[in-house]
Amino acid sequence: MIGWANVGVAERRPIAWGLADPDVVSAAQRGCERSFETLYDTLSERVRRTAACILRDEHATEDAVQDTFLAVLQGLPGLSDPGAFEGWVLRIARYTAISAARRRDRYTTSCDVHDDE
Repeated sequence: MIGWANVGVAERRPIAWGLADPDVVSAAQRGCERSFETLYDTLSERVRRTAACILRDEHATEDAVQDTFLAVLQGLPGLSDPGAFEGWVLRIARYTAISAARRRDRYTTSCDVHDDE
């Protein structure tokens, strides 16, 4: 994602936020743990914000971040385009958080029904 910094009235320059380097992604695909750690460090805050916007619960958000990166680690060898890594991870984060919210809502609704008995 590219943002813009106001450097002056007439000058604006792009700022890169957490862009994952395709070479680092390729190294992680080959099993390099340090590369995966770098990718985690690069994207973990964006994954956290994505999950938090959906779940609005600190503990559920942390679980979703952990589940997201577990899914990323498991699916990484099958990623065909290292340049698509960032969008792929954020999509996994979004779907992971949505699934967690659905499970939570289903469980809450189920408990509410049984509490009335």
